[in-house]
Amino acid sequence: MSRFYMHCRQCRKRMIRFSEDEDGKRLFYFCRNCGYRCTYLVEINGLSDDWPVEVFDDAVRSGVITKKGRVI
Repeated sequence: MSRFYMHCRQCRKRMIRFSEDEDGKRLFYFCRNCGYRCTYLVEINGLSDDWPVEVFDDAVRSGVITKKGRVI
């Protein structure tokens, strides 16, 4: 069984999955190297840049990202 790794569009390093929706249809990734954030949409097998506001606020509260978007 193989694992699926998402790679950053900007620096090509491996991204970390931050969280996902309750139904598992959207996965939220971020890059520790350059700070790039994206949303992986499972149903269409595609990426969307950035995160919704509520996911970004949750990441700030949990100490993953600063309010300016830099990775801690």
